[in-house]
Amino acid sequence: MRLYCFIDIKSRDYPAVIGCLEGLREQFLDIIPVTWVIEQRDFSALPWEVYSPGEKGVAFSKVSSDTKALWDKYEYLYDTVVYFIDESNWKANELRKPEEPQIKGWNLGQFFNNYQVQLIATNNTLTNMNARLFEEVGHSIDDFAFRELGRSLDSEIGLDFDEDIIHDRNNPEGERGDYRLFYLAHKELIYAILKRRMEKEVESLMLKVLVLLRTWIMKLSKPKPTWNYQHKH
Repeated sequence: MRLYCFIDIKSRDYPAVIGCLEGLREQFLDIIPVTWVIEQRDFSALPWEVYSPGEKGVAFSKVSSDTKALWDKYEYLYDTVVYFIDESNWKANELRKPEEPQIKGWNLGQFFNNYQVQLIATNNTLTNMNARLFEEVGHSIDDFAFRELGRSLDSEIGLDFDEDIIHDRNNPEGERGDYRLFYLAHKELIYAILKRRMEKEVESLMLKVLVLLRTWIMKLSKPKPTWNYQHKH
């Protein structure tokens, strides 16, 4: 799994950010490689909007704009985009009372320009960061399975993947925040997802090469202009 990470400049020196990414790599160890790149962003003025009553998240228009810029540049080179937003800039709970459950992460549940997207409330406590990142990235697996392979994970396992596995309502293979046993049990599926996306990356690259080649051939075969000079006698 290939992650493009936007890191809040307020969180850029938190070892827990790299720590949780390394932990995600361990969750998928011997299944698929996990790689990432990091871009620092100032999220102090990040736009937020209401997702549902009492819940806020980063404005979809902003997510669409950011992922469109990545897609135009990288296409299938990445699979998921993660916003690490410092807790001082995290506004998901503005509409909630302190005694109500607090939102610390989002998986946006749809593809934005062919990427899954996660929002993570970021601090420098590794145990918290591990749980938040592992859970939100975990939510994306069934969406990838359906999008890339046309397979319904709920039907295959006979459970509600998001509630029973990721939220640990009825998880026979692990516990909330630790999905390694589930990933190992479904190793072929997860590998097939990444393989298909990497195939799309190669297909896209080959198409670009073909277009460039055709353009080059057309330039070579295009008749050169000739000039008809009129001589005076």
